[in-house]
Amino acid sequence: MKNVARIFLVLMAVGVAVTIIYTSGLITNPGKYDEADALLNSGSYEEAAAAFEALGNFRDAPLKAAEAKNNYLYIQAGGLLDDKEFLAAYNIFKELGSFKDSASRLPEIDGDWWAHTLALGSMQACEEYMSLPGAAYAEEAAAEYGRLYAAEQERLAFEAYTVAAGEGTIPALDEYMEAWSQHEYADEYIALALALTESMKSDGSLSAPLLGNPKGVTNEDIDAFLRDFPGHIDELKVRALNEGDFIELMTSGVISLSIKGNSIENTNVTLTSKSNRDLTVTIPIGAYFDPGNTSVQNMVVREPKTLKLSAGGSTTTSIKTACMNIRRSIPNSSNTFSAQALDGDSKLKRVVALCDEKKATYAVTQAAVWIVTDNPSDNSLLSTLVYSGGGRAITSDDLAKAKEIVREAG
Repeated sequence: MKNVARIFLVLMAVGVAVTIIYTSGLITNPGKYDEADALLNSGSYEEAAAAFEALGNFRDAPLKAAEAKNNYLYIQAGGLLDDKEFLAAYNIFKELGSFKDSASRLPEIDGDWWAHTLALGSMQACEEYMSLPGAAYAEEAAAEYGRLYAAEQERLAFEAYTVAAGEGTIPALDEYMEAWSQHEYADEYIALALALTESMKSDGSLSAPLLGNPKGVTNEDIDAFLRDFPGHIDELKVRALNEGDFIELMTSGVISLSIKGNSIENTNVTLTSKSNRDLTVTIPIGAYFDPGNTSVQNMVVREPKTLKLSAGGSTTTSIKTACMNIRRSIPNSSNTFSAQALDGDSKLKRVVALCDEKKATYAVTQAAVWIVTDNPSDNSLLSTLVYSGGGRAITSDDLAKAKEIVREAG
């Protein structure tokens, strides 16, 4: 009996505890519920949703929590629309399903988004709109993207052409044409660049500052012109400003010459630069030195020579020459000369050039020159030049070789 009584007392104690706990819940939850409901009715949806979720399954708290959450999301989606966050708003309304007018707002968002995309007029806007699954204006957006892409590529091609043309050099235009040659939107500007390049090559105003003032031109000026305008019609003339024939440089006032006799085989030439730049001067075969009177030999250059002449500098060199007049006196240091050029296709020029090519001796070359200029008898050729010791300078063998060269030169 005592055990039965103890069990009865334990059960009664448990029942009382359960009753107290249950009663306490009944007392507490209605107050929390009312507070949550007040938040819902006041539009504090986020707080209301949290409050109802805290109540668990009390009464219709789960339904109220869902209602509060949906209202909160609905308002949030509206704010996103105001901020033009179309995709985020669209996804929320889609998630809300049949809540209020969420479903009917989806096509509205689609249309508004497309209108906004057109207003923005950018490829990025089109891409963002096309990210909407099932976008109603997807085809139109793709077409607009293509139009904008073409316009942007043409703008870039034009901009690059403008930069290249603005540099005002042929290499800049060549570089542009190479870089854009395969670009479908650059054909018009490639044609413009090509036309401008050809125009530059024939534009005399580009070379005029150099050719019009040869003495004042610097090496840097020439280098810049040759770098910036390759293929220009005056390229050779500009090159000749610092790499030229001594007669051309003298004629243009870039150098001055002083020419004096030396011997029957050599002539002394002094070159003085009047230029601000270093020069490479060539004294070619075919040039000759005129004494200005009929008593002294004219002297023809029989071996070319190239000299480096520093800016404002001067140099004297001995040039290998041959006499052009068998019956005139041999020049000496008291005789002065002027520089002249033989005609481009003169027989004498061909003969002297062939002697140089065959590395003929002075005696052979001299005999060949006199054959062309004076056509003397063999005996005269063999007896005119005599060494101080009595030997002949031109031998029968030399004469035979000279005649062969004259025949070969035509």
